[in-house]
Amino acid sequence: MNKRIIIVGAGISGVYTSILLKKQLHQVEVLVLESNASALKKLLSTGNGRCNLSNTSLSIEYYNSDNAALVEDIIHDFDIHELEDIGISVTQLGQLYYPKSEQALSVKKVLMHMAEQLNVQFVYNTHVHTLDYTGEYIVHTDSLDYKADIVVLAMGSPASKLSGTDTDRYDLLKNLECDVVDMTPALCALNTSKVYPFKGVRVKGNATLLEDGKRKHTEKGEVLFTDYGISGISVMQLSHFIKDNRHYQVEIDFFPEKDEDTLQQVIEKNSHLLTYYLDGLVHTKISEYFKNHIPLKHTAHQLKHFLLEVTSLRSMDYAQVAKGGLSLKEVNTSLELKKYPFLYVTGEQLNVDGMCGGYNIHFALSCAKRCANAIIEELC
Repeated sequence: MNKRIIIVGAGISGVYTSILLKKQLHQVEVLVLESNASALKKLLSTGNGRCNLSNTSLSIEYYNSDNAALVEDIIHDFDIHELEDIGISVTQLGQLYYPKSEQALSVKKVLMHMAEQLNVQFVYNTHVHTLDYTGEYIVHTDSLDYKADIVVLAMGSPASKLSGTDTDRYDLLKNLECDVVDMTPALCALNTSKVYPFKGVRVKGNATLLEDGKRKHTEKGEVLFTDYGISGISVMQLSHFIKDNRHYQVEIDFFPEKDEDTLQQVIEKNSHLLTYYLDGLVHTKISEYFKNHIPLKHTAHQLKHFLLEVTSLRSMDYAQVAKGGLSLKEVNTSLELKKYPFLYVTGEQLNVDGMCGGYNIHFALSCAKRCANAIIEELC
C-alpha cells in the first residue's frame, strides 16, 4: 500500500517540503492541508512584495532560539541557489538575495506550478485542530479526519494574521505533551510612552536600543514616527532584542554623519540668519517641535540623542514573525519529534525567529530541506 504524507500548512516551508518529497518519492501521496483559501499568502508580503529570500551573512547571531547549534547547522546546510533547481533564479542585491524577478508573486506561481506538476494534493479552508497517534496518525479537521503515515507540521505563526490568528497550532503540540514556548511579537513596531507630533515623518539616521540604560544594539536606516510610537525597518530590527522585564529606550541620532559640536555650530550660525533655523536641517514638524520645546543650546544634543521610552511591542497582529513556538529540545536533528516517530515540525512553528533581511524565509526553506531529506532517506 502506498504511503501517505500529510503536510499541515501551505506556507513556503510546507510547499517547498512537498516539492522536495514528490521529486524523489513519486509513488507516495503528499497531501497539504491549509486553513486559508489559498497557499503562500504570507509570502506575497515579504520584502514589500519583492520577496527577500536570504542573506549573504548567515550568522547565528541574527537568530533567537533555544538551540543555536542546531539552527546554525540547519541554515548552513541549505544554499538559496538550490531554488534554481525548481525554476526560481536568484540574484544578489547588496547583502540580500531576491528572486531575479524581484516579485513574490512569481515565486508563488513557480512553487505552485511545480507542486501541482508533481501531483501534490492541496485541500484549502481546512482547519486542523488535533492529532492522534496509534501506530499511524489521525489528523482531525473541522470537516474530515485524515490518516497518514508521516505528518509534517508547517503551520507558521499567528504573526500578521496572514497564516491565521488561531493558537490551535500550539495547543495541538501541547496536547501531545510537548514543550511550547509562549508566543510574543517579533520584528514589529514599538509603542512609546510619549507620542510626538511627528506622525508620518520618516527620518534616516541611527536608532539605538538601550536596555536598562546600556546600549544594546544600533541600526542605521529609516525610522517612521506614528500615532502610537515608532516603526520602520530599523525599529523592527531593534525589536528582535527586546526581552521581558527590562527597561527599554530608543535613542535616535538624526545626524550620525556629524558630531555634536559641529552640528551645534551649524544650528547657531543658522539661528542668526533665519527665523526658522531648523527647517533646512529637519522635517518641518520636527523643526516646529524643537523650536517650541528645546532650548537652542540643547538642540544639537537632542538631535543626536533623541530618547523615546518604549512601553511595549506592537501587537502580534502587526508583527512580521513571532518569538516562541515548539522548543527545539523536543526535536532531533531531522526536526522529528523525539516522542513521536515520523512527526516533523518546520519553520515558524519552531522556537526560532530571525531578523529582517531574508533570515526567516531562509530558515523556513532550510527546515523543509532538512525534514524532506530525512523522510526520503527513511522511505527509500
